[in-house]
Amino acid sequence: MKIRGKTADANWSKYRGKGGLRHPWGETALNEADLIEPAVAAVRYQFSFGWMARRLRPEDLALQDDLIQEMSLAVLQCEKPATRKYFLDRALSRAINYLEYERVRGMVSIEEIEERPDPAELRREAFERQIDALLERGVPRKWIEQHTGLRLA
Repeated sequence: MKIRGKTADANWSKYRGKGGLRHPWGETALNEADLIEPAVAAVRYQFSFGWMARRLRPEDLALQDDLIQEMSLAVLQCEKPATRKYFLDRALSRAINYLEYERVRGMVSIEEIEERPDPAELRREAFERQIDALLERGVPRKWIEQHTGLRLA
């Protein structure tokens, strides 16, 4: 992942420890004592999820809330206990995927949706224009009624 032209690991360079480069939320744990159940992790890391959401979208509080929910869901969908780093990396990855999904989908306001014409109405109007064009070209009404199953006025 790149953040402002640098890789994610380069951004965490100030968190260097004895074991080399590590993320601020901890190194990978290899013993069973450091493994956390997904349900516990989802609750325990809510603050971290909020922090990451604010970093991803500082201007949009509603989207931050959606990101936090997506991150929690990503952690809850894990089947086995894992490390803190695994859960936070998985949550961040899900948040980035969600942002891409929202970008592709495009967010539309309710007012814009209400102003859109009904697709069925648009099809009916197009059909009526097509019938009018046929009548103007001299196609008999009886033939149109027979083939469309409609009764023309």
